[in-house]
Amino acid sequence: MKQTCSVRFGSVCIAAAAAWLWCSESALGQALAEVVSGAKTTLFVTPSGSDSNNGQTIRTAYRTIQKAVNSVPRPGTVIVVAPGVYAETITFTSSTRKGNKALPMWIVGDVKGTATGWPAGEVVIDGGGSLAYGLLFNAGSHWGFGSLRFTGQTTANVMTDASGVSDIEFDSCIFDVTPQWGVYFANHGNLELRSNTFTRSAASGHATYLYQTSGSEMVVTGNRLSMTGGDYLSSGYRRGELMSGGTRSSSAGYAYGIIAMAAVPGSMTMTIQNNVVSDAYLGLYVYNFGNKQKASVVCSNNTVVGCYYALYLATDDKTTATITNNIAGDSYVSTYIQSKNAVLDGHLAYGMTYDPCGGRSWSGCSYVTVAKMGEVILNQPPSFADPSRGDFSLTGTVGIDAGTPTGAPATDVTGKRRPVDGDGDGVARVDVGAFESEPGERRKAVRIIQWREMGADEE
Repeated sequence: MKQTCSVRFGSVCIAAAAAWLWCSESALGQALAEVVSGAKTTLFVTPSGSDSNNGQTIRTAYRTIQKAVNSVPRPGTVIVVAPGVYAETITFTSSTRKGNKALPMWIVGDVKGTATGWPAGEVVIDGGGSLAYGLLFNAGSHWGFGSLRFTGQTTANVMTDASGVSDIEFDSCIFDVTPQWGVYFANHGNLELRSNTFTRSAASGHATYLYQTSGSEMVVTGNRLSMTGGDYLSSGYRRGELMSGGTRSSSAGYAYGIIAMAAVPGSMTMTIQNNVVSDAYLGLYVYNFGNKQKASVVCSNNTVVGCYYALYLATDDKTTATITNNIAGDSYVSTYIQSKNAVLDGHLAYGMTYDPCGGRSWSGCSYVTVAKMGEVILNQPPSFADPSRGDFSLTGTVGIDAGTPTGAPATDVTGKRRPVDGDGDGVARVDVGAFESEPGERRKAVRIIQWREMGADEE
């Protein structure tokens, strides 16, 4: 089955035909070509290059990505990296040249080999089991990273705890999560994580820890963090058990999925959409406090299963929270919301022990202050196509065409346009969850609705 897929590097967004899971190599190649053609300067890195070269052509390519980063002459430079393995930690310091909003810097993997003439393959930043980090930010702004794989690091694939780091984007990268952290970003400015894959197992640590203290925007969309194969639903989190061992960092035994937090004095916008998470203590945790101006959170069309807390959202009184079209299921606590100005709608929860915002009582719910609840789909297990392989597209009737347009993204996790008439009734509506179903056999979707008005002080 073919479908439309969006590949995006920075401001470049192009559509191409692709299989259901990820974007085709031709789409990635076209996106890379667009980025390179718009670059003010292009530098090349290949496995056969030399750091004594000038990096300006394929024949005079650098050997290390670090050399290219240190040699960037101006904003708008794109570093194109040929397929191969690069055993290094790429470090950004106060002397590293910065991009700007109009002319960001990019490091992109030429996975198809079209820009470098190398055979197609992954571009791997390899820690070899001895290097602590793949990327280390001590400073830097307006840098993007596309189609890179980070593996073999011991502490974190990507690390920053520096207040000067801002406007960083990761797009279509793969993070083989270390025993401690995947992407650890603390005290940073604007950040975007788009269409990345976090490979995880029982030995993996926290996939993400994002704590923004400056800037105005955080975007986390289209990322896949679900475990696959025999590791899928193998943890005890969904039964209320904490894991011993495994995570070798702070909060050992409490593996995080997506932790998106902000404490920004100014106005802040957080967009958390189309993510897929399984087998974590906190599957999707969104926290926005400390705002002196109005702020907003949109948390929509995420699929989170097999967790201790599937969906946990907490905001201050200045924040408006739109929580729509999420699947939070097969978890110990399905949905926990601490927010006065929140709307929960198009919500599918199932297989939970506790669901404070779905009609089940729990002592901890005394802190939950949901201002408005819309149509809530409760306790109806959906049918996923092949979840142990990461395919959480809906194949039954539950959840198809059952969402609300409020807060819904324009595409699903694969880049398919929303909405699609998935139940064949002639009316296209948004599905719940990260995937939008294709029309198949004519299905009459059963919408099980619970109408419930909830006061601000109701438990």
